Amino acid sequence: MRLHGYLENEPLTLQLFIGTADDRLLRPHAFYQVHRITGKTVSTTSHEAILSNTKVLEIPLLPENNMRAM
Repeated sequence: MRLHGYLENEPLTLQLFIGTADDRLLRPHAFYQVHRITGKTVSTTSHEAILSNTKVLEIPLLPENNMRAM
């Protein structure tokens, strides 16, 4: 993924979670959670964190990588 339109030269952290939104507001999914994947083909670092009882995957978007994560 790549962030377009960000004009600053500061790193950002992208936070991902598995959510659902039926007829209500977006909320964390009751059964599925995000998990960090490791291996030879994973070139972007990531970190699992818990925010408000929801597991999120934090991925750094860095200017030196053109704000891109792979």
